[in-house]
Amino acid sequence: MRVLLLVDMEGISQIASFRELWPEYSEYWESGKEATTLDTLAAVEGLFTGGATHATICVLHGPPDDPIVDLDRMPENVEWASADQFLKNDALAREHDACFQLGWHARCGTPDGFMSHTNGLDMRVSVDGKPVTEVHVNAWRSGLPLLGVTGDEALGRQLDGAVEGTPFLAVKKAENRREATPLYSPEESFAAIQAFAAWSAEHAGERAPAAIPERFVFAISLPPWLADRVDGQFELRRTSPAVLAKSATDWWYDAEPALAGAMFASFSELFSPRTEPARRRELLEAWANANEAEWLI
Repeated sequence: MRVLLLVDMEGISQIASFRELWPEYSEYWESGKEATTLDTLAAVEGLFTGGATHATICVLHGPPDDPIVDLDRMPENVEWASADQFLKNDALAREHDACFQLGWHARCGTPDGFMSHTNGLDMRVSVDGKPVTEVHVNAWRSGLPLLGVTGDEALGRQLDGAVEGTPFLAVKKAENRREATPLYSPEESFAAIQAFAAWSAEHAGERAPAAIPERFVFAISLPPWLADRVDGQFELRRTSPAVLAKSATDWWYDAEPALAGAMFASFSELFSPRTEPARRRELLEAWANANEAEWLI
């Protein structure tokens, strides 16, 4: 069984501060990368124990080219794939039999979620009027059976709809948007993730790809000034000052281009190469302190 391991950082077990998430801060280099490497190693070892024969690690956190995970510490039969390889089409996913999502977070507007967001800054996503998480989005992107998910405790109750029943391991609890508390010691986290991934792989036959309706309404909610930038692109049309929507029949053809366009607009200043490091830190601080609404209308 070939498993695609999709990794984010906000739900990594031992990451306790938003400053560990971004290379603009020393904490990213001092502890954030190491914490992500250890959770990834635990997941890979568990997946292999449970029956996987190959794993491809794909980190979907932010734009840095730095792979975040120390690949030299991974066992044999582990490969690396860039985020672009996963996000441009489903070719990478078609090379795999199942997916496992490691280190994920609650959706935008979750007050008890650590750095809760959905694909962009102050951005929300819904399918047929139901807000979804990035776990949903990645499940539809991959089209693969989702073996299991680890992450922030607040995410667990949001694994509904198309991903309802997906095995979930909570590894941390938010104190606020900026800070979280691990639920286990580092050693206990490694063992828990390893055991959970092994169990998830052993029960792979019980999982099916996340279903999406043959026809669905894809919608994005942004602050109106950001919605202005996306209105009319990718067949998105304003349904209110903050909401843009379109009818869709295929994730990759209809939804993904619109999602990518909205993400680009929401992150345009933060991730622009022209943005000075001091300004980027200012934007990250503001985002960490933000009280984002679940949905803008």
